[in-house]
This record gives sequence, structure tokens and C-alpha cells, in this order.
Amino acid sequence: MNDVCLAEIRFEELTALEGRVPQLQGLLHFPPVNRDLSLVLADEVAWEKIEGVIWAQQLADMRKLEFVDIYRGKGVAAGKKSLTLTMEFRRAEETLTHEKVDEYQGSDTGCIEEGVWGGVAGLKKISEIRSQ
Repeated sequence: MNDVCLAEIRFEELTALEGRVPQLQGLLHFPPVNRDLSLVLADEVAWEKIEGVIWAQQLADMRKLEFVDIYRGKGVAAGKKSLTLTMEFRRAEETLTHEKVDEYQGSDTGCIEEGVWGGVAGLKKISEIRSQ
């Protein structure tokens, strides 16, 4: 009996990567500071919009930004959702302080809450969970 393997190749995405040179970085020896953030926003606001705004801040020490969860239900108004994301901050040459990360996080939430990214109103920060 022969094994069968299937694969789906998205050539459009592959050709978009043409000419890029992989960038290698050394291992980081200092621990990260992780922050979770939950936002209540209109149902129609996509994760990609939030992600783009945060990355546009070009925070030198932010290494990761990840979607965690969406909640709709008790405690969240109709037509709204609570979106939770996590950010990882880290420096290659030293350990980050909580105060420095607080500055970064304030920059992100301020930018989102003020609707800088297209006039979408009604955003409200509901919780900031301090570093884990």
C-alpha cells in the first residue's frame, strides 16, 4: 500500500516573497515582558485593523503581537465585542523595566482609543493585565 500526501500551494503568496533575503538574529538572553490588553469595540472592526495600528507605532522593543480571543455576550453591549490581544516586549542587550513597557502600552491603547486609524469611534479599554 502506498502513502498519499496532499498539499495546497498558494503561488500568489509565494511570488510576493520573491527577492526577499531571510534575516537571521541571535537568540535573546533577556526575559520578555508580556502584556495582555482587552478592548471593547464595534463588531465591524477587524483584527487586522487593530494589528496594523499597533505595528505602525514602530515600538523598537515589541517582538510579538498576537490575537488571543473575542468575547460577545454578558457585559458587552449588542453590536460590540471584547477583543483580547497579547504583546511581547524584549531587548537583546538588557532586561526591560515595567515602567518602559507601561510607556509603550500607553502609546498603543491611546492610539487605538482615539480612533486615529480611520475615525472608528466607540473604543473603550476595559482591562490591562500586568506582565505575567
